[in-house]
Amino acid sequence: MAGKGTGFAVELFNGHNDFTLWQQRVKNILTREGLVKALKKKSEKPDVVKDDKWEEMRELANSTIQLYLGKSTLREAINKTDLAELWAKLESRYKSKSLTNRLSLKKQLYALQMSEGMNFMNHMDEFNR
Repeated sequence: MAGKGTGFAVELFNGHNDFTLWQQRVKNILTREGLVKALKKKSEKPDVVKDDKWEEMRELANSTIQLYLGKSTLREAINKTDLAELWAKLESRYKSKSLTNRLSLKKQLYALQMSEGMNFMNHMDEFNR
């Protein structure tokens, strides 16, 4: 299922699909909606933005992000009212760069083989996942 809260179809992030791709797509939507600056910490508000506009931007960005979360990840995010805290929580949980993760990625790389008759671009997509 894909979220369509802002008119853009993006696969809901459920914790099992590719977080990096999902994050980039959501950032693109926030950029298009003029809300990407709201990802900054509350204390990093640009001087040219009024306080009430800043809060509105942050609320809109928060709700936009939550529209593109699946049920399980939405449950984790539902109590996060601070946008920067929500974004950081998702990154820390799903964008792991631990040794275990790197070893797992190496194992997947070494085991990856192109099936006979497989399209090369599909193989590269599988590799880049």
